[in-house]
Amino acid sequence: MCPRRLAAAAQPRAPIGHLLLLSGLVAIGLGLAGCKKDPPQPKVEAGASAKAAQKGSDKGVFKAGDPGNKAGSAAEPKAPSAPGDVSKLASVAAGAAVDVHKAGLAEIAKIAGEYKHTAKVLKTLYDKRKGEPLAFGPDGEPNADGKAALEVLRGLEAHGLPLEHYERAKLDEAIAKQRAAVEAERAALAAASGLELVLAKAVAVVRSTPEGDAAATAALAQAGAGKLGAAELGRAVSELEKIVPLVRATDLATLRADAAIVRGIVRYVVDFKWARHAHPTLYQTPAQVAELCDQKSADISKFFDESSGKLETALPGLWPKSPQYARLREALARYEQLDKDGKQKDVPVPAASAGKLKPKNAKLAAISLGATSPIVQAVKERLQIEGYWPAGELGADAEKFDEKLSEAIKKYQSNHAMDPSGFITKALATSLNVPFKQRAKVIRLALERWRESDSNAWEPMFVRVNLAAQWLELHEGGKITRRHRVVIGNNDRVKDERERKKGQLNHTRMFTRPMTQIVLAPKWFPTTRIVEEELEKDRVKRPDYYEKLRIEIETKPDGTQVTYQKPGPRNFLGDVKFLFPNPFGIYMHDTPFKMHFKDPVRLRSHGCMRVENPKDLAEYILEKDQGMSRATMMHLIREAEERTITLKQKIPVHIDYVTSSVDDDGVVQFWEDVYGYDRAYWSGQLPVREAEDLVGDGDAASRGR
Repeated sequence: MCPRRLAAAAQPRAPIGHLLLLSGLVAIGLGLAGCKKDPPQPKVEAGASAKAAQKGSDKGVFKAGDPGNKAGSAAEPKAPSAPGDVSKLASVAAGAAVDVHKAGLAEIAKIAGEYKHTAKVLKTLYDKRKGEPLAFGPDGEPNADGKAALEVLRGLEAHGLPLEHYERAKLDEAIAKQRAAVEAERAALAAASGLELVLAKAVAVVRSTPEGDAAATAALAQAGAGKLGAAELGRAVSELEKIVPLVRATDLATLRADAAIVRGIVRYVVDFKWARHAHPTLYQTPAQVAELCDQKSADISKFFDESSGKLETALPGLWPKSPQYARLREALARYEQLDKDGKQKDVPVPAASAGKLKPKNAKLAAISLGATSPIVQAVKERLQIEGYWPAGELGADAEKFDEKLSEAIKKYQSNHAMDPSGFITKALATSLNVPFKQRAKVIRLALERWRESDSNAWEPMFVRVNLAAQWLELHEGGKITRRHRVVIGNNDRVKDERERKKGQLNHTRMFTRPMTQIVLAPKWFPTTRIVEEELEKDRVKRPDYYEKLRIEIETKPDGTQVTYQKPGPRNFLGDVKFLFPNPFGIYMHDTPFKMHFKDPVRLRSHGCMRVENPKDLAEYILEKDQGMSRATMMHLIREAEERTITLKQKIPVHIDYVTSSVDDDGVVQFWEDVYGYDRAYWSGQLPVREAEDLVGDGDAASRGR
């Protein structure tokens, strides 16, 4: 059955013809070029019945002496066959239509059983399209949407998408079978020399909604079947009986290929809009992601409605808008090619120090300026591959460590979360020896995390924090207008006796919330855990600890006590705080401990994010939102009275975790997997267990949080 009739029962009549009507007509043009022309035939008016069209000599059959007879009166043209002959051909076509229709319904049920998670979308899609396939035109070739769909489904690797989720082998097999079926039907139609037009119409009847012999007879009469003699009609019946199995095979193959393409696009939409394959806490199992195809069927159907005829732009429109995503795709292709080239060689690890400069740690073996060593040449050759050292510039002094190499090493170290010492160290050699295959693996995961990021919504202004890199970016108008280093939550394993929890409670969480307020000269209200586990212990050691830090204990009317630190230069929140209310009590703030921003890896807080140069960020936001000058802001800070400024325009804050990025020069950066989320993903240990219940005193067994 033609996919055009998926909703046949609800349609008064589906348009006749589908895959081969057009190709049949093309074949007619080719076939008639080598055939004799038939004598002139009587014209059949549109809408005339087959019986009226074939009635007798007074209804258009030329007689001897008739002015319309161009051949003269020497011989009368052969009379057309009786209507019964056309009815026989029509009967075969009409009967085949019923059989093909039933075969199609059975195939639909079979596909629905195989594609259970996309059954709703398939039914809705084909019902709305009145049975028209999404991906194929009337000639059996992929249409514009089909070409666009196949292009993205054959380009999954460029996005780092796992092929097993798309069953692409089955898709390729379905497409190959559809192509073979179309070609076989075309060949059979072309082989029926002289009958192409009538057989094309008969095939169209077979593909139409079954309506019985009478309708088939009328349709065939309009195509000129009434002009054929008995022998030609008999041959037409014989040829049609040969072609019907091919028509059935073509329609079923087209239906299956179209459904396979639709299924692939459904999964594509789900992967780009809703799936959470790698989120450390919101992780979804493969089964849960598959169920999204069913759960989101209404949204997916809406996508198909709105993108009909426009998949070429609609599908790329699902991609993350950040330039990082496009850059990472290019980086993935590059590192996959580097892996295929097989040019990577291990860099020897320095066994002893050499050169004019010595590392801070005297026990650390390092090679520096002025040294001459084969290791220097190995490093240069390795840096060349990734673009840190110019190609073809090893020269006669290839083993000489000069200033140029030191600068190249510093850049590499900065892009790999290392201390930018400019020395050849064990850490540098270890990083250079990471296989390109592993680097490509990290980039694929970075692409996945970008697809999962809420920052894909392109707001006019938003803040994005990458925990893996410990960098904050302010995005505005599609560009990054500000960048700030941040210090994030540490990896310490701690206990919270009050909450009865233990684990890595200080991790900064991943979430999205709008920034609503900026606080100048803030007070600090430490959590009960910090008060009991840290501040009170320090006060025992140093009785004047609270006084020096201006920490107060306030007793409320109900008898409860609140500990807080007054605004001032020693306040742990510094001069400014950025609030975006969330369930984790996390915010961004200034800090008096500014020396830590120089660290390549910055994990030192209890979960909140310390921002480098936060007053510059606050000034930028407040000037745009409030028209407040820096002078006014600094005056309010110096008054040392907490002031909360509510923003007129909320600013989304997105906290992500991506271990690879690409800078503006196209250099790929690899950040340390500081929280182990990448390792958890690759080892199948998602969602992570950052905290668990304290067991004892009747507590329940440990559970993840």
